[in-house]
Amino acid sequence: MKRVASIAQHLSGESSKAEQSDPAKLPTSLTTARTYLSQGLPPRPELKPENPKNPWENKLAELEWRKSIARIKFEDDRGVTRQRTQGKLLVRERLELLIDPGSLREHGSIAGTMKLNEDGSVADFQPANFVAGRANINGRPVIIGADDFTVRGGHQDGAIAEKQGYAERIARQYRVPCIRLLDGSSGGGSVVSILQRGYSSLPIMYGFGNLVRMLDEIPVVAMACGPTVGLASARATVAHFTIGCSAISSLFAAGPPMVVHATHERLTNIQLGGCQVMASNGTFDNIASTEEGCFDLIRRFLSYLPMNRWGMPPITPPPRREALADWEGADRDRIMRVIPTNRKKPYDPRDYLRCIVDPGSLFEIGTHWGKSHGIFFARICGFPVGIMASDPRFEGGAMTADSANKLGRFAGLCSTFHLPVIDFVDCPGFAIGTKAEKAGTVRAGSRLAVTLYESKVPFFVCVVRKGYGVATGVIAGRGHGDVEYGGGQDVRVGWISMEVGGPPLEGGIEAAFKRDLEAIKDPQAREKERAKIDASMRALIDPLISAEHFAIEEVIDPRDTRQMVQEWLEIVYQTRIPELIVRDTPLKTGGGAYAKIIKTHI
Repeated sequence: MKRVASIAQHLSGESSKAEQSDPAKLPTSLTTARTYLSQGLPPRPELKPENPKNPWENKLAELEWRKSIARIKFEDDRGVTRQRTQGKLLVRERLELLIDPGSLREHGSIAGTMKLNEDGSVADFQPANFVAGRANINGRPVIIGADDFTVRGGHQDGAIAEKQGYAERIARQYRVPCIRLLDGSSGGGSVVSILQRGYSSLPIMYGFGNLVRMLDEIPVVAMACGPTVGLASARATVAHFTIGCSAISSLFAAGPPMVVHATHERLTNIQLGGCQVMASNGTFDNIASTEEGCFDLIRRFLSYLPMNRWGMPPITPPPRREALADWEGADRDRIMRVIPTNRKKPYDPRDYLRCIVDPGSLFEIGTHWGKSHGIFFARICGFPVGIMASDPRFEGGAMTADSANKLGRFAGLCSTFHLPVIDFVDCPGFAIGTKAEKAGTVRAGSRLAVTLYESKVPFFVCVVRKGYGVATGVIAGRGHGDVEYGGGQDVRVGWISMEVGGPPLEGGIEAAFKRDLEAIKDPQAREKERAKIDASMRALIDPLISAEHFAIEEVIDPRDTRQMVQEWLEIVYQTRIPELIVRDTPLKTGGGAYAKIIKTHI
């Protein structure tokens, strides 16, 4: 933890300038990752007489020397100074804090541009502004690629373009997660390249098809480690999970200098595309206050997913009995206090979710946008699941365009990596009014319906309170009466607080009984008649009556939810999930492949 504390102290500005530039006072573990020198590059190793025991000694010495100069960063270098001033870590500091210690196997470790003097000594060396390699996170292999903003701001003219493409192709080849630490344009174009080449050319998205195909095969995570512009902004968003650091991250198609010419707006990076902007529109899924916090988000996100779509989601040992004391003790009733008896009073769905999932396993994604519905990863008895939950604190839980897009992205992610989904519903329908119509809410909801019906993973639907209109039909009615389409027949239950129907009575009565009500001229008499109709209908909106007519498959005690979901997961993780994985496997499998997957993972 000393290295973390030292970096935190540096970023908080508590260390002096002298300390920042003094290699003796930098964290020891970091000085092993990169060298700090106050003078020039280390001299090239002198040729030694050939050693009969090791005739390649001189070449090996040359190799190690080239590796060392590729890692060197001078604290007084302009790029390094800029990085420090902006409170940002250097590229190898980021790698050390993210991956398991000592696990990096670098690709292209000596790639760069070297200029030699006539006597063979090094006049200058510019390393490639992209560090790539294989590493481990929590003991599992990943491919990681990180921009080095200290070298030409990450632009194409400072890059070895093939390194970036190779790293992402090898991630697909190994079928392991790919992590992008983006800082700058990530190999994107700069006007300087026109001068270097002597001509201009049509922008071509080399290798972009590979990025698209990765999304259907392996988990892809992107972090904006600073200004993420141009090509980097595209690479950041072609990912399953995109995050930013609130103090330093920004993302935009073009930076402030170009914006001034295009729209005459004078903005900082943060004003143009900082975390507040990008998290509120869903470009950043999650944000953290520090870079180390972002690395924790990456580790947690990946912990719920398999290494690729052909592997089982990682099942962990179930919590120890003492960890579930709240569920098995007197406080098990706390879930009963979450849902108010007043149907108009909001509540936080996270309060009941924490009563259902394994302690400490709830991981929320997309907190800052589409707030009327939350999306989460969690574990129940060690089984990883995706969770969707209406949040009546925002828009009364109604389906907005943003929340439909958010749920659609999440459903697609769970479908790709075969995570069962639990859907907690408290939705009065689509958001309505001019704002909702201008946002294209119905079209967004229809896209969500298509995504859900194309998803093959099992769904467990729990109607918590309200379930009205087409929007509820979209998220709670998938697979009804059709085992072959979508994920098949979903399991549906309702809590005792459930109320469901077509349109809500508020407004629905006026629409259905418009002529009868308008015929009553006295306003008081008209309102009395409306109240009478409301009371007669509301008496029929009762979960027990719905269950009596099998309009809901089962009404349950909320306290039984965890046990019921656990039993469901034990079944689908033995049958449906292995079956889906075998179906998606691109290679020919023997007759025992299905049984082998079950035997290995269950």
